[in-house]
Amino acid sequence: MALVSTRGARIAGICSCVPTTRFDNLTDAVEFTPERRLQEPVMDMNVKVKEKMTGNLSLGGGYSSVDRLMAIVEITQGNLGGRGQLLKFKVQWGRTRRLYMVSFMEPYLFDKAVWGRIDVYNQDQNFDGYKLKSNGFGLGIGKSFTECVSGSIRYSLDQSDIYNITTAPTYLLQKQIDSYGNVVTTSSLTGNLSRDSRDFYLDPKTGSRNTVSVQYAGGPLGGDPNFIKSIADSAWYFPLFWDTVIMTRGRVGLVGSLSELPIPTGERFFVGGAGSVRGYRYGTVGTIGPDGPMELGFDGSLTRIGGNKELIFNLEYTFPIVPAARLKGVLFYDMGRAFNNFESIRPLELRHSYGWGFWWLSPMGPLRFEWGYVINKKATDQPSQFEFSIGTLF
Repeated sequence: MALVSTRGARIAGICSCVPTTRFDNLTDAVEFTPERRLQEPVMDMNVKVKEKMTGNLSLGGGYSSVDRLMAIVEITQGNLGGRGQLLKFKVQWGRTRRLYMVSFMEPYLFDKAVWGRIDVYNQDQNFDGYKLKSNGFGLGIGKSFTECVSGSIRYSLDQSDIYNITTAPTYLLQKQIDSYGNVVTTSSLTGNLSRDSRDFYLDPKTGSRNTVSVQYAGGPLGGDPNFIKSIADSAWYFPLFWDTVIMTRGRVGLVGSLSELPIPTGERFFVGGAGSVRGYRYGTVGTIGPDGPMELGFDGSLTRIGGNKELIFNLEYTFPIVPAARLKGVLFYDMGRAFNNFESIRPLELRHSYGWGFWWLSPMGPLRFEWGYVINKKATDQPSQFEFSIGTLF
């Protein structure tokens, strides 16, 4: 049990942005004992902290509509050498995607209130009619400016290889291969700014999370493609009666080429499925045409290729079923669509869905079981879709 004294803390309200789980990752118990100073309008705050085991081995498995059957293994040390450093090994093995990743994070880079992180990964994923193998690394630094607001800058270098093409490529995929060949090297810099005032990030009841990110690739950074990609995402939580909560979320994304070369398929937006518009198959929401999100291959088959713009809205109502087990029910209404190169974002042309499901905060993380139903079904849609995901929250 360590004792930490915070001296000279003025008597004032606690910032609403301080999360109630600030010490959860490294401590078993935290006790606060205020001590008033005589004849001074300030107080000393004594904090007793009991550190818990910081190593963790996580084994999991399951099924999702995107990855199908999958297994996940994570080994994490959250306080490496007693210095608060994070080291993580992750393996995800599924029918459509295989991922290997090693991450290291230093919370006080050069003894400053700035964190640094490095990630190295290898990923192999199946797409419609071909496979994509990606190898790369990322270097990032970030800083918390206030209790709520933080920012980061990340450099990443990715090399993606298209192989095992089993069907005739679509027009857009063939254009990418003609421009870059089968291997695309992307060198990019991404800036991110966020404000997170949620009371508990795993099960929020109040507050909001707002993020804006801008990615620049190519140009003086090198690599093959040259583009700018911007994403803004905002989710708000409102507590109601009987421990129920309403969540509203909006997301808009744009990616545009700064040269005559096309945007690589892996950088486009795929709308539909878990995390976007539920009830639709992954990546199928939008116009079927020359530039996506689906195209007719030369053999007549439909291939998901995404869009260069996206607009998504989600509305959720959650209610407790078994509060002691953190089991909840959820009702939702989703709207969204991907737009192609020749379209502007038109809210009146969004596709709609509704549904219901269950949410459980399990020892492996949040589990979601959801059934979505398409409104105004088209010939290329299926009427409903079951979604299962591990560790996914808006």
